[in-house]
Amino acid sequence: MMGAHVIKLGLSRYIVDLIERQIVTHVATNGAGIIHDFELALLGGTSESVARWITLGQFGLWSETGRLNGRKSVP
Repeated sequence: MMGAHVIKLGLSRYIVDLIERQIVTHVATNGAGIIHDFELALLGGTSESVARWITLGQFGLWSETGRLNGRKSVP
């Protein structure tokens, strides 16, 4: 089990390596991990800046996240 920062910080390549070498056989993450993975695939980076957006009360309110469940396919 892992938190979202592993994905957010671009460390997924290491998770994939551990899976391919059969050192890790199962992976579990929280919803934020899925969102970061989606953002990296869609945009090449994550849109989250906690320090910037939490002071404005806008933390976690991203339009890209809505696309995750709103369409059958994403270009």
